[in-house]
Amino acid sequence: MPQDASDDHDELFFSNYSVLDSQPERLATIATLRGLQPQDIERARVLELGCASGQNLIPLAERYPQSAFVGIDVSEQQIAAARQTAVELNLRNVDLRRQNLLDAGPELGTFDFIIAHGMYSWIDKPARDKLLAICRDHLAPHGVAYVSYNVYPGWHVHDMLRAMMFYEARGVQAVAEQTAKGRVLLEFLKASLVPEEAPYDAMIAAEL
Repeated sequence: MPQDASDDHDELFFSNYSVLDSQPERLATIATLRGLQPQDIERARVLELGCASGQNLIPLAERYPQSAFVGIDVSEQQIAAARQTAVELNLRNVDLRRQNLLDAGPELGTFDFIIAHGMYSWIDKPARDKLLAICRDHLAPHGVAYVSYNVYPGWHVHDMLRAMMFYEARGVQAVAEQTAKGRVLLEFLKASLVPEEAPYDAMIAAEL
């Protein structure tokens, strides 16, 4: 991930929440059904790449006090917010690091679960390659990696709307202004749709 991406992430926080599909107990269940012998989540090491302000990782740290959790994100502001939350909850089993994905090295250690949600499709090729290399080099022998990504055809409508928003905000540098212009466009589209008469309008309206 380019280091200058941290500026955008600092200025505009991502919506951050617990991701059910990435929960280690779910991953362990799927791994067991696939013939693996995953580590007991009660005493596991978990790494989240792109942890943002920690709303997926911190609840896990609170739920499993005997496990160890590491979160990495390029945004200084989001990591600061995550650390503050961890302090307020008196969590001593979570290590939150402001770090570019490309700079991660052997010091990370080995993990039983590696989570990367909502970032693979948005980072450049060197960062994608690094993300997969981390999964390869830092998973325990029966470790499990969860990497989410966007694919067609299901992502087509999202991608179409994203391209329209980028076009609307062309030439604008400030992230807040880009976002404002995108919101105006989406409101215009929403008001223009007739979902009760056109199936494609209904599909787009469901995404707005």
